[in-house]
Amino acid sequence: MTTLSPIEKKRFQYVQMYIKSRIKLIRQYLRIKPTSLGEADIEMLAVQFRKTIEQVSLSSMILHVEEYSKVRADFENDWNARLIMQDLKRLNPEYFPKPVRVTLLGNSYEDGIYFEPISTDDYLSEKDFTNVYQKCGKFLHAVNPFSRSAINHRQMRVLMGDWETKLSNLLEDYIVEFMGTDIIAYSKLNLASDKIPELIILEPKDKTKIKKAHSRAYLRVLIAVQSASLIKQLQAQSWEPRKCQ
Repeated sequence: MTTLSPIEKKRFQYVQMYIKSRIKLIRQYLRIKPTSLGEADIEMLAVQFRKTIEQVSLSSMILHVEEYSKVRADFENDWNARLIMQDLKRLNPEYFPKPVRVTLLGNSYEDGIYFEPISTDDYLSEKDFTNVYQKCGKFLHAVNPFSRSAINHRQMRVLMGDWETKLSNLLEDYIVEFMGTDIIAYSKLNLASDKIPELIILEPKDKTKIKKAHSRAYLRVLIAVQSASLIKQLQAQSWEPRKCQ
């Protein structure tokens, strides 16, 4: 991340609000019809999961928009989550959300925050993201009557319940680290309340203490952040146009 303007921060929050509403819809639907989801129900949920994953990838694009726009001239037309994440990983290997448990070190973010990673079994991993995206993509089109592969709707209902839980765990509180900097982005979805999603850009409070205690205490900093080292690394990379989505 080189800069993140207030407008881009608003864009991020706007996309996060859509993600929040979709997760709530999925959750509500699974609870109302826990054992009687038919084919049309599964298709509706698959669309919601797929669009949620696309919007998560677009949120990550916003955090890296200055770098991303340099390698994707027509980035405003990108929508395929798998390809967006593929490009983001080349820009920043740490682009994928890292879910955390959050403890304030005082009365507000300015007093510092402690982030504790959660178990990898409790949230959707980067690989899971791609797998769920592809599985849900199968429901976007009518089933060929000559197809030999049948869809097990009962199994999909179980899988979707697990996906919803792990997706919520991933996105409720997460951080994104930026290559070559000590800056991170902290996102809070606020699923349990009516509050709008939050985005805070943070920097280490005390590097010595962080190194010794393996903790992460951060202070709020300005949204606009310069990263000359990241720009230099990007300029050193050679990029080839990827195939159309």
